[in-house]
Amino acid sequence: PELFDAIANLVRPRLSELNSPGFSNLAWAFAIARVNAPELFDAIAAVATPALGEFSSHQLANTAWSFAKAGERAPELFNGIAVVVLPQLKYLSATGLSNLAWGMATAGTNAPELFDAIAVETLARLSDFSPHQLASIAWAFAKTGAKEPELFDAIAAAALPR
Repeated sequence: PELFDAIANLVRPRLSELNSPGFSNLAWAFAIARVNAPELFDAIAAVATPALGEFSSHQLANTAWSFAKAGERAPELFNGIAVVVLPQLKYLSATGLSNLAWGMATAGTNAPELFDAIAVETLARLSDFSPHQLASIAWAFAKTGAKEPELFDAIAAAALPR
């Protein structure tokens, strides 16, 4: 914790110097280490949200996952990600799609257009997804109440032994 506190104190006043990979990786590092740093996450959200257009699809998904994993509520950030990532979904890997869906659902983001598009992408590449990734997608859709019977049927069929 002391190391992460030192990093947070060092980086917080210099966040404007970071680029999109820097924001994404910083949030990921704190989330994966399970470090409670709400002030840092608030500062990242404030600086990163206006710059979301510069993020790659992977960085957007990673940022959504990281904020959700850390339990940080940043509605403007999540809503911005939902808009910016939409035309980039085809560039996300199965891991990226499942992490994005999980992060957005965990954060409680109301983004039906995004979830519809994630369903289409998932169905198109169903064989690319691991059972864990499909479970994450199914959980995210169930959590948001998204009605995607074709997706649920496809996930159920993929889970059945052959």
